This record gives sequence, C-alpha cells and structure tokens, in this order.
Amino acid sequence: MAMIMPMAQSVIRVLFLQKKWTRRIRRQGGKTNKKNIYTKPNKMPTVALKRDELFHHLQRTYTDFEFDELCFEFGVELDEVTSEREEALKSATVKLSKEKIASLSEEVIYKIDVPANRYDLLCMEGLTRALLIFLEKLDAPTYAFTEPEHKETCTVLIDHTSTIRPFVVCAILRDVTFTQESYTSFLDLQDQLHRNLCRQRSLVAIGTHDLDS
Repeated sequence: MAMIMPMAQSVIRVLFLQKKWTRRIRRQGGKTNKKNIYTKPNKMPTVALKRDELFHHLQRTYTDFEFDELCFEFGVELDEVTSEREEALKSATVKLSKEKIASLSEEVIYKIDVPANRYDLLCMEGLTRALLIFLEKLDAPTYAFTEPEHKETCTVLIDHTSTIRPFVVCAILRDVTFTQESYTSFLDLQDQLHRNLCRQRSLVAIGTHDLDS
C-alpha cells in the first residue's frame, strides 16, 4: 500500500496536467489530438524570481516538488527551475566565454507562468502576497481613494504626439519608500506590463517620476 499511494498520486497529477493542457489548447484554438496534447500552447506571461528571496517572502522553504504543487493548486505553473549560468549555457543566441559563464550566478531562479489576466502576479511582491492570501496566512488588502489637502495640477501637451498618445492618465502615490531591491522589482514589473498588457508599448507607455524632485 505504501508503494501504491505515491504511484496513484503521480497518475492523478498526470491526468490533471493533461486536462489542463487540453483546456489551454482549446482556449487558444488548438486541436487536442495525440500529436499536440502534451505540447505547450503559446506561452503565458512568465515571471522569473530568485528562489531564496521568494521563500523569504513566503516565510518558509519548499522543495521544488512542493512548490510546484502549491503553484498547481493556486492556478499558476512552475515552468522551469534554472539559474543565470544555466540559462547562458543553453542559450542558442548568446555565446559567452568560459570565463564570463563562470562569473554568472548559480542562484536558483524559478520561472513561473501566470494567467494573462493576472498582471498583479508579475512581480515578487504581488505573487507572494497572493500565495499567502491563498494559504490563509494573510488577509486580502483593502484600498481607499482619498482626496489630498492640496491638489496639484500637471498639464501635458505636446502637439506632435497627440495622434500617438491622445490620452494621459496620472496618479500620485504618497508615502512610498523604496529599497534598492523593491525599486528594482518595481522597474521589472513596469517592464513586464510593457511587454504584456501594453503590447510592447504599442498601446500604452508607462512612466514613473519622483514628485519630490
């Protein structure tokens, strides 16, 4: 019986994965024949996160299998376990010298596929917060819009860009303090939004500026 249970769990997981890929292929117009049923359809947005930093935010460590199971239950997918050095070694387009490759980090990186409509999961802070809420270790946040005591007006008008960017939307976030790590994560999220939601900046371009300066 001890040997049967792990085998049964593996079979169940394979069936779940098959069903999941079948649904994804159908949603994207593919066919679910024997030829492509185990082939991934077009890639979903992917976020690459350092494993140890991820576990720090989640307040515990996982094996690769345990974290893969957590992702599966939550609704995202651990697509790849890699590192900077491993990525460089298998790259077909970027060829580096042995010395350069040796200098690259071997720190484990998790590449996680997220649903195309969950842009809040495209950064370390957003994904770990969602997982902690899912695990019932954190309450869902609530946000409130408040009117400032002193309103500020910013007018942007450039004639030659009016046909490309006819609308400008601005927001002021107050009492925000960045560390170097959170600032880097913030810029990475902005780049992720440009690549996905903004369609390589063809629909929207995002800019962030320090109002104090």
